Amino acid sequence: MNRYLAGFVVLLVAGVCCLALLDISQNDDTSVETEDAVHPAFTSSAPSRSVTVEEEQPEAEELVEPEVEALSNVDAKEVAAEPMIEAPMKIETEPEEMVSLDSFDRPYNHTVTEESFLKMSPEDQREVIDDVVADARELKMGVMGCYQETQELIKAGDYSAAEKKVSEILDASIAYDGGEGTLTLSRVIGLNSQNDLLGMMSQIYGAANRTDEKAEVDERMQEIGQSMKTLRERQDKSYNMYWSG
Repeated sequence: MNRYLAGFVVLLVAGVCCLALLDISQNDDTSVETEDAVHPAFTSSAPSRSVTVEEEQPEAEELVEPEVEALSNVDAKEVAAEPMIEAPMKIETEPEEMVSLDSFDRPYNHTVTEESFLKMSPEDQREVIDDVVADARELKMGVMGCYQETQELIKAGDYSAAEKKVSEILDASIAYDGGEGTLTLSRVIGLNSQNDLLGMMSQIYGAANRTDEKAEVDERMQEIGQSMKTLRERQDKSYNMYWSG
């Protein structure tokens, strides 16, 4: 009986030992599989340990509002120094003062300036143009008559009479010109008449063989021609109204 009991105890102890060995073996296999499944991204000198891999859920990105930094004292001064761009102010100007023709005496080519002419009403401007052209027409007729008489006197050899006749009309033409600042129209008409009369005078001096006097007249004609060119290129209002009317 004791022999059977002892044998049973031995078998029981042997069974317990077998179960214990089997449990240890299973634990070792699990550890190895876990270590094999994990592959570190880099090799480290730190002691190795088992790692449990867990699937991480991506975290939602937090919206971070940018912080607006307050201007420092230096920045504030720089902003204050920058010029402010403003819409241009509308400056109200008073209407240009009108000039009445009643304040000018005849002949208008002597009293009315181009600046005053621009400030007149259209009716007054037309009256000035008509008056200036009427006087110019008389001057032009005198120049044409002088030319015909001069040609006859040159053919006759009467150079002194021809010179006197041209000088009379030339003085009238110079008197017609109101000078610098007056109407451009009257200035061009006056200078043009002077140029024609000086041409007659140059012809007289040439026929009379008075070369020095002819050279002086020719030089004066060049100066007048340049003045007329300048006035025509400027084309002020009075001059334009004459040619367009």
